[in-house]
Amino acid sequence: MPQSALRLDIQGLRAVAVALIIVFHLTPKTIPGGYIGVDVFFVLSGYLITAHLLREALSTGSIRLLEFWARRVRRLLPAAILVLTVSALAVIFLLPQTLQEQNLIEIAFASFYALNWRLASDSVDYLATDNVPSIAQHYWSLSVEEQFYIVWPIIILFALWATARSSRIGQRWGIGAALVVVFATSLAFSVIETARSQPSAYFVTTTRAWEFAAGGLIALLPMVRLPRLVHTVVGWIALLLGVIAPAFLFHASTPFPGWVALVPVLGIAVLIWIGDSDDAWSPQYLLKHGPIQLLGDVSYSAYLWHWPIIIVITSLLGRSPGWIWGSAIFATTVVLAIATKSLVEDPVRRAPGFLRLRVPTFGLMVAGIATILTITLPQVASLRGQAQDYVDIVAEQSADTTGCFGAYAILNSCPDPYAMTLTVNPAASKSDGPWAFIESYEGCTTSDEIAGSFEYDCDTGREDAELSVMLVGDSQAYSAFPAFGTAADAQGWDLHMLSRASCPGFGPTVDTAIPEEEDRCAEWSIEVQQRLLDHDRIDVVVFLFRESVYPDMTSEMTQLVTSLEDAGKRVIFMRQAPEAGPGVNAPDCIEVSTETDSPCAWEAVQADNWVSAAIAATGAGEANPWDVLCHDGLCESVIGGTLVYRDSNHYTATFGRTLAPDFGQVWWA
Repeated sequence: MPQSALRLDIQGLRAVAVALIIVFHLTPKTIPGGYIGVDVFFVLSGYLITAHLLREALSTGSIRLLEFWARRVRRLLPAAILVLTVSALAVIFLLPQTLQEQNLIEIAFASFYALNWRLASDSVDYLATDNVPSIAQHYWSLSVEEQFYIVWPIIILFALWATARSSRIGQRWGIGAALVVVFATSLAFSVIETARSQPSAYFVTTTRAWEFAAGGLIALLPMVRLPRLVHTVVGWIALLLGVIAPAFLFHASTPFPGWVALVPVLGIAVLIWIGDSDDAWSPQYLLKHGPIQLLGDVSYSAYLWHWPIIIVITSLLGRSPGWIWGSAIFATTVVLAIATKSLVEDPVRRAPGFLRLRVPTFGLMVAGIATILTITLPQVASLRGQAQDYVDIVAEQSADTTGCFGAYAILNSCPDPYAMTLTVNPAASKSDGPWAFIESYEGCTTSDEIAGSFEYDCDTGREDAELSVMLVGDSQAYSAFPAFGTAADAQGWDLHMLSRASCPGFGPTVDTAIPEEEDRCAEWSIEVQQRLLDHDRIDVVVFLFRESVYPDMTSEMTQLVTSLEDAGKRVIFMRQAPEAGPGVNAPDCIEVSTETDSPCAWEAVQADNWVSAAIAATGAGEANPWDVLCHDGLCESVIGGTLVYRDSNHYTATFGRTLAPDFGQVWWA
């Protein structure tokens, strides 16, 4: 993030921004909206870069694109590549194997500043939301910023070209008009996209461009001159209401960026516009103190280092850092940032001669990216090879229903069903989801992402089957589809499935602050109920959902079951799989477990809830996988030499297929 020796207030705002981000990442409950520090950086960058380009454009009538990009490379890439290299080595040597593939892939994307698009893509996959944040995840904002650096001078060049063909519009006005178009278009898209799919909207460049444009528009305005007292009052209002208040009042469920991001953006824009102050009572004067200026001076490196340190320490501790570890992380971040700026950033940025030429600069950029890819991609290939070996090993065993693999170990009363074996592969199990199995059926379709989730609609197409079964529910349903699908193939059912993440199919979605997801769940539930009632070929309806996260819907369910039974359909509730303890992820737990028998088992507690009441009130059938998954008061993570779960509550597809003999009897429940 560019330097400015003349604007100490801007250096102080950098310090505020990076402090908010670091404290937020260390203790999100303390400053739940600390993520707005990123938006502060975006507005500052928009202002500083636009001011720099404006000076060149107005003085020369053009912009030297390659020279501008080369300066950005020399300024930003050396420290970024250094931290990514250290992060990649930390992933390989310090993090559990279950976390390595995701981390290394995201490091690779971060190396060429495309991580934000990768995260946006992952964010709309419900089952990917259980991913642990990667060591390079914070590079998403740097990716957005680098993309801004690529596009911004081109936009200004286009404005110069357009104004050169008009005698009525001056260069400054032409550039201003271009920035207004970017601001308005991007802000409108940000509002719409945040409402449509907030998780992905958070990361994409197009929902953030207006924040840079806001800073750029301030660079086009003459500096406002206010009386000293007015300047101080306006400065405090902008800082407190525009930055400090959102940092404490915004939270994870705030629909951000969208229109809400106008609050911090306008606050910072006002602070930039009114400029510095020597008034001892002004916020600008307070931001000139030495420690604050130091943090602002090293803010770029501090931002780079803080997150990898948090991820590694959290992994090694097995818990979130407390205040003691948090303080140590903050101090270490600052020390590393000072060292990186002194030994890496400044020497490269100020290097004379050869390194200041464009060709060597871009050559070193390519070499740096190639280094990261050389470290990460072969390791990812190795991990995927191991996962494929695992698939090949278990494929034959999972097809033998008389053996002792997976759930067969319980169904066939095999000895030592809960022992660790060579086929237990936590890293492979983590990606062992239902998607490939679902996609193997021509009759399965996946809708485009709607309001943050995908919707599955499956029909195996066996119209002449003696039994037609409809599976309905949330991610628990499509997680169990390999079990039902294998049973249907073996017994000749006509199997259907309607499922949507966080939506059981008959009531409101799981508690969320995103109204669009609630609305879509309600719409989808109505569609599902109508299809269930109108579908003449359905004999049995099986509901399967994560019942522990939904409010009491006994009355709604009773009414629906009654209507279905009146239509001649049998209704069965398949109870959800027992969930691991709070914060427990089964593959991660197995990775570090030293137990050879019943590793990562937890107490079996299935409390009566509204689903039990609905079953009792309607006389609907009930099937319970706990009979297979739990014993003697314990529920298991490993059964028959394979992992039961790919996270804390979704079956692995491999284990799910072995549940087919048990799930194949569900319609008798």
